[in-house]
Amino acid sequence: CFQLDAAQCALSLQKDYIAEVLAQRMDALTALEAQARNEMDGVKKGVLLAQCRMESTAVAKQVENSADLGSKLNVVLGFVDAMRSQLVDMGEKLNALGSAVGAIHADVRRLAGRGVLEVYNEWSEKTIKTVGSQLPKEVYIEAQVVSPGPKANFEPDPRDNPPQGVTSA
Repeated sequence: CFQLDAAQCALSLQKDYIAEVLAQRMDALTALEAQARNEMDGVKKGVLLAQCRMESTAVAKQVENSADLGSKLNVVLGFVDAMRSQLVDMGEKLNALGSAVGAIHADVRRLAGRGVLEVYNEWSEKTIKTVGSQLPKEVYIEAQVVSPGPKANFEPDPRDNPPQGVTSA
């Protein structure tokens, strides 16, 4: 009879632990949903919504697997379903927003004719060609020579034997 009481006590402790974990997951899910609702960046919001959906599904499964714990915590599957429907609504809004952005992109491309990167690449190539075409293809640098000079040693001297261009020597 003592073993039965110990088993019931262990079961009760296990149920309490599961209930605590479930409550923590529900709190985390609520916080994640609030974060997704407040996120302005569409990509980050989409990631948060996907995380909300996965966590919502996991919590719903855990609640289904422990129905007596669900009643103990007053967790109703309707809450999870309501949250899921809110997530679906947010997902639909994000999809509509993505479609609108795509339409705006198409309109801008239609009006402008080309994308920004395409125009920038063309401009940079044209600029490089313009700058490159202004430089001469060949450069002549006249050699400097010296005459034998007063000492007949062909050494340059700024006063007595200055260097001169080849064409003027």
